[in-house]
Amino acid sequence: MKRELKRQLAHLSGIFIVILLIYFGKFFTEILTFSILIGFIFLSIYKIKFLRKSKPHFKFFGEIEKSFFEFIDSFDRKEKIPYKGALTFFLSATIVILIFPLEISIISISVLCIYDSFATLIGSYFGKHKIFFNPRKSLEGTFFAFLITFFVIFAFFDLKIAFLSSFFAMLTEILPIRVDDNLTIPFVVGIVLVLLT
Repeated sequence: MKRELKRQLAHLSGIFIVILLIYFGKFFTEILTFSILIGFIFLSIYKIKFLRKSKPHFKFFGEIEKSFFEFIDSFDRKEKIPYKGALTFFLSATIVILIFPLEISIISISVLCIYDSFATLIGSYFGKHKIFFNPRKSLEGTFFAFLITFFVIFAFFDLKIAFLSSFFAMLTEILPIRVDDNLTIPFVVGIVLVLLT
C-alpha cells in the first residue's frame, strides 16, 4: 500500500507537465517529455540487460548506482518491464502534445494525472464495492475520480463537454482491457474534446 501511495503521488506530480505547457508552450514541453521518455527507456534497458548481470568495477560507483535504483524502484510496480508506468505516461504525454491543440493537450494530460491517481487512491483506502465486470476497480474510486475530472474539465468547457469527456475517461479506465490506461485515457479524452469543440 505504501509503494502504491508513492507511485500515485508520483503519477499525480505529472501535473508539472501541464504547468510547463501553460507557461512555456508545446515545443519546449514536447522536447522535455520526449527526453524524459528516452531517459526511462535507457534505464529500463540498462536494468534488464546490465544491472542484473554485471558487477560494478568500483565500489563507490556501485553504491551510487544501488541507491539510485532503490530510490526509483520504490515508485515502481514490480513488472516484467521496469518503469512501465513512467514509460507509458511520458509516451502518451509526448504524443498527446504532438497531435492535439494546446488547450486539449493540457486537459488530456491533466485528466491522465488526476483520474488514475484519485481512482486508485480512493479505491485503495475507501473502496468497498467492486465493479462487477472489473473487480480490480471500485465504485467509490471510480465515482470520485469521475467527479474531480468533471470539475477540472468544466473549468475550461461547458457542462455537456465536461460530462461526456469525464464519462468516456471513466469508461476507458474501468473497462477490463489489456492496454495501459496511461495510453488510453488521454487519447480518448483528447478525441472526445476534438469532436465536441
